[in-house]
Amino acid sequence: MKIRDNLTQERDRLLNDVTQLRRDLDENLFKQTDLEKLIQESNEQVHSLQEKITQTKTENMKEAKKRVCSLFFI
Repeated sequence: MKIRDNLTQERDRLLNDVTQLRRDLDENLFKQTDLEKLIQESNEQVHSLQEKITQTKTENMKEAKKRVCSLFFI
């Protein structure tokens, strides 16, 4: 009888552990999904800023060429 009670208590404890671990897993998966979304959004922002930088550099180079050309014709 005592062995059975001990085994029942152990089973209940293990079931509680499994339940808690499943909750933890679900919570961590949710956090991971949120973090992956944030990473994706950040990567998109970085890409957008890189495009703006490239565009600005191109415009600045064109302006610089115009200034140089205008100096030669003065």
